[in-house]
Amino acid sequence: MIAAILATFDFHRFDGHIFAATSGIEPSQIILLLLLLLVISAMLWSARRKPKSPKFNPDAFERKDFAAMKDRRGMQGDLQELIIELEELSRKINAQIDTKFAKLEASIMHADKRIEALRSLIQQGTGQSDVDVMIDDERDESAPNDSDSRVPADPRHAQVYALADARKSSTEIACETGIPTGEVELILALRNP
Repeated sequence: MIAAILATFDFHRFDGHIFAATSGIEPSQIILLLLLLLVISAMLWSARRKPKSPKFNPDAFERKDFAAMKDRRGMQGDLQELIIELEELSRKINAQIDTKFAKLEASIMHADKRIEALRSLIQQGTGQSDVDVMIDDERDESAPNDSDSRVPADPRHAQVYALADARKSSTEIACETGIPTGEVELILALRNP
């Protein structure tokens, strides 16, 4: 249709008026043609502005897949770091437990040696071959309670007991006395109630 209109257009007789240059085309046809061109250009313009419908794009899919894989690797790295930190923490805790257990065993051995020394001293003093040493928990209820009147053999123990009676924590007592915290806790645990 456009070709037919252009074929009828006489370029030699163009004198400034668009209607004068056309032979056999009515002004209503030219207006119709202009409207048609306007509608076509509006359709092309709106087609460009519309967002394209999401079609399968392998490149975009690969990019999303790569990003997801990168996130998974990052999380795996974080989990591995967390596992390493937990292993280190468990090693530290195990070392602390082993140290406290060794101190406890040493204290028990030391207490056993003292009990044996007391038994031998009592045997020498009384001449009896069989001496029964009572532990404070097995003491007779009718016996007078003189635990408050006893003075600890080690002056450091007395200092620890005094600070504990003043409501100080084991770490504060350790700082003030220079005795390790574990030993302070052991002294307080062995204290008679």
